[in-house]
Amino acid sequence: MFKKKEVPGDLDQWTMTEEEYDVFLNQEFDNKYGRSFVDQMKTIYTVGENGKYEKPWYAIQAIRSHEIFTCAARRNVRWMSQYSDVYFYEFQKANGLIEALVPMVGAL
Repeated sequence: MFKKKEVPGDLDQWTMTEEEYDVFLNQEFDNKYGRSFVDQMKTIYTVGENGKYEKPWYAIQAIRSHEIFTCAARRNVRWMSQYSDVYFYEFQKANGLIEALVPMVGAL
């Protein structure tokens, strides 16, 4: 089972600011992967009015889901590709179910 990771400090998912989001990324990934990795994360998972994600919390949920599911799937695909042809699909289009669940579970 995955260990639940908490957002540092007293950050509330709905009131988190963009500055607090930067703090989160630095605290979470800088020591593990370095500054250039954190800078790449900030360009991929942009937040705010002109960003990909409206709220920082949505970006964090995307980061976590990619970290837990997508990265593991890619590792498995690379391993299996040594033995067979493998196809990896990542679907981006929402089907409406996710949007319906967001208010209930606070994800995405």
